[in-house]
Amino acid sequence: MPMPEAMETHGRSASLKKQQGTVRAAFEAFGECDEECAKVYGGGLDQLSEETLCHEDVVRRFATFLVEDWRAAGTGEHIGGATVLQYLSVLMNIIVNKYRSSDDAKTKKFCLSLAKHAPEGAWYRGLKAEVRKLCFKRALENGESLDNSATPVGFQQVKRMAVALAHRSTPRAMETKFALRQTWASGGRAAESAYLLYTGLKWDYDQQCTVGLWPQLKTFKVKLAVFVAGIDASTCYYTDWGDVMALSQPPIFEDGEACFLNTKLSLAAHPARVLGASMKDLRKDCPELPEDVSAGGLRPGVVNYALMHVDPMFLCHTTGHDGKGFSNLFEYMDASVAMAIPGAVVLAGWPALPRALGKAPVPADLFCLVTQGNRERMELFVDALFNMHSAAPPMLLQNGDLRPPSARAPPALSCTIRSESERGGTLRPCQAIETVEGMKLYDPGASADTTLIRWSAE
Repeated sequence: MPMPEAMETHGRSASLKKQQGTVRAAFEAFGECDEECAKVYGGGLDQLSEETLCHEDVVRRFATFLVEDWRAAGTGEHIGGATVLQYLSVLMNIIVNKYRSSDDAKTKKFCLSLAKHAPEGAWYRGLKAEVRKLCFKRALENGESLDNSATPVGFQQVKRMAVALAHRSTPRAMETKFALRQTWASGGRAAESAYLLYTGLKWDYDQQCTVGLWPQLKTFKVKLAVFVAGIDASTCYYTDWGDVMALSQPPIFEDGEACFLNTKLSLAAHPARVLGASMKDLRKDCPELPEDVSAGGLRPGVVNYALMHVDPMFLCHTTGHDGKGFSNLFEYMDASVAMAIPGAVVLAGWPALPRALGKAPVPADLFCLVTQGNRERMELFVDALFNMHSAAPPMLLQNGDLRPPSARAPPALSCTIRSESERGGTLRPCQAIETVEGMKLYDPGASADTTLIRWSAE
């Protein structure tokens, strides 16, 4: 076995490499912007000497070029202040990572520029402040947008999308609906929905809800995601999960292999873009969605909506924000199901808990209908409804750790049927009705749909 390579202390992700490539291209353009620049900075970063690069003058001149001359690819417009600062940060890190071990005194001093409070970095902190001021002034003078953040997508818009997807009644639409619900309920970061594993989920018997270990890609930390029953079918995690399982096969589970809850997103190179594209496609059914709707709008939408009802002290346990800068108390208030419940309740459409902390609304349980004689038939009903097979994730099968939430999904589907019936709507055939008919589980002298309605009432 060959000797392992020394691990680098700076990032190696694909996104960082892409950023570095963009900054290198911008620096090459900077080196060619005029004859004087070409003499000093031409040839690109890899061709310049340590003496040239480890000097604040090159960073200052590059900053001026980015603010005044560089245009975004595709749009031909000035890049915003935040992007300029990001480019400068990437440039500084490229230089510092290359020369951090140098013995030259001037280089050592330059490398300290990135230290948060070091006096050697005063020039760099001042440069960043000047960039913000110049970009803000330029935007005002040229009528540029002062806010390039994603347009928030709120609770009512997510609910409307869920209704539109439910009407499509296709496996793909159900996967999108479930991914949308997962993302909203867990704090709004769309890309993270792709990485939720079956092995990362468990059932909390005290709170009667599903709890997941949610990977936070931005901070490289794990938080608890709590999924509670929704106030109605269009806001219910268990309805959405049931719809996915009823219209598709569970994935094949293999020991030692990752088994993801949302296969549509987990297979995508850019999960947030995939979810965002589905949201854009829904604009024809949901005209209230903003023209520039994107998955990035879910995060500010979650925060804006939840803050109307939940104290930030509790909400941060749902969104994953770090409150340690606000108070050292957060050093000791570790993430727990109880602390995440207040945010989860509000994001599921319910009024805020009256005493801040408390128990979440509990999803209906199919097995409350069970008698000693029909337990096995009810278990078979769940297996048939959700297309369980011997290679399915074992936690979904009988006696598995996730069997309790699986048993909560059929009643959620039943409640949907009941609400349609009460509104005088026509009951269309669905998986639940067909399964009850196929297994002859309906009440004597009754139909499958009326049996399901009775189940939901009980």
